[in-house]
Amino acid sequence: MHICSLSRILASSLCTSVNFNGLYHGLFQVAITTDGWTSRATESYVTITVTFINVDWKLVNFVLQTRPLPESHTAENIAEVIEYAVKEWKLPTGLGGTVPPVISDNAANMIKAGKVLGCTIHIGCLAHTLNLAVQKALKVKSVSQLLARVRSIVSFFHRSCVATAVLKSKAQLLGLPNHKLKTDVCTRWNSAFEMLNRFLELQAAVVATLTSKEMMHMKDKTLHSISDQNLTLAQEVSVMLKPVKEITTMLCTESLPTVSVIMPLHFKLTNKILQPNEDDLHAIVEMKQIMRADLTQRYLDKTELLNMTSAIDPRFKQLPYLSDDDRFAVYNHLTEEAIRVSAVVPAVVKVKTKKSEPVTMTKATVSQPPLPSLPTDMLEDQSDEIVCDTAPAIKQESQIVATPKSVLNDILGEVFIARVEAPKSSQELAQMEVIQYKSEPPVSLNDNPLQWWKQRELRFPFLSKLAKCLLCIPATSVPSERVFSTAGDILTAQRASLKAKHVDKLIFLKKNWK
Repeated sequence: MHICSLSRILASSLCTSVNFNGLYHGLFQVAITTDGWTSRATESYVTITVTFINVDWKLVNFVLQTRPLPESHTAENIAEVIEYAVKEWKLPTGLGGTVPPVISDNAANMIKAGKVLGCTIHIGCLAHTLNLAVQKALKVKSVSQLLARVRSIVSFFHRSCVATAVLKSKAQLLGLPNHKLKTDVCTRWNSAFEMLNRFLELQAAVVATLTSKEMMHMKDKTLHSISDQNLTLAQEVSVMLKPVKEITTMLCTESLPTVSVIMPLHFKLTNKILQPNEDDLHAIVEMKQIMRADLTQRYLDKTELLNMTSAIDPRFKQLPYLSDDDRFAVYNHLTEEAIRVSAVVPAVVKVKTKKSEPVTMTKATVSQPPLPSLPTDMLEDQSDEIVCDTAPAIKQESQIVATPKSVLNDILGEVFIARVEAPKSSQELAQMEVIQYKSEPPVSLNDNPLQWWKQRELRFPFLSKLAKCLLCIPATSVPSERVFSTAGDILTAQRASLKAKHVDKLIFLKKNWK
């Protein structure tokens, strides 16, 4: 058999061996991320990933499909690809609607695609939102000129092997790390931040290299050195952008919930980090004002939902950035949503049948606390006695005339009347859960909220279901964007002519098969 044919057969068989049935067991909500990319052969693809919280309360990410989109990337075409994936994979939507929550970038075609699909929850990627805000701030005239000067110096060293060698020797003499200067990419603001940081790190070696004898005869005449004023500005820009860089890095995690962080971070950025200080340079003040104005207009139509996701996360449940009235309204909405989700999603009760069998999950129509049971060893030791002595025990019980319980009932029964409380409504039960949840001790920001909910799932049957539905939503479209690097490893220059169906299978296996 030909090697190519063998690899195709293996790829197809391995794809079918990736079983999602076990992962879907007990699953009632997922979120999807999507993004488009272009291969080396200039072929357009759209990748869709799914994120959910499994029965063990762990955040799981899977790539569903990578499909070609040779047509124009209109909202209708993108919506058709997403809708087909939802139907093909039968994705559950516990929060309601026909499509799970969608996370994408803030492009106009993506936003319109969400409206075409009728998405009840469509959140713009926070990392992309920050990128747009910083890109606008970097267009401040003095900052843009600074970046152009640094870029020209970095380009000079990248073009000259002699300059690079001299820079390396100068850095070694000055006790600086043996690092290479970085250049920026126009579409990624963090590349400009890294370029400035690396230049500031090696600035002494760069100056020493440009003024050395080895470079006098080949120095680019158009190359301008950085003045002290520009050097100060570079340091201030680096300091201002550092928190934004740290936030972006933190959002890239795929093991902890991130949607609940959006509103706390949004408040921190717009009310603290991006507030101008008295000692800020004029350019820094202008950058902060531009970023703050841009971010203030984001997520206005998602405030209620995002505040609820923060409230259901035990790390942020106190909602200190809200007023008392707003906090009260958020928890009222949280209670209503918990009742609605609980009515749609059947309760999941843990049942252990035998000592040797693992814990299984069964569905129940009403959420009830687990019934108390005898220890397993007692049941095993007394099982024979229970079966054999049932009849004599009944006969002996019939001969008893009066017991202490019946005497107490005769004497005190009129005074101490046993009252049976009427069953509480779902509204009352949910309200009691919310009160108890709010009274729980604060959780450290370093703790895992999913493990917290795992330990309290049975105590909060209403809220735990809502937590699984909301906390599975990522704050960014990073899961789908990470496919780009994977696709680069698969669609190399030597394999640029791979068919779309093989690209889909290979990426699927690369990301999912473990």
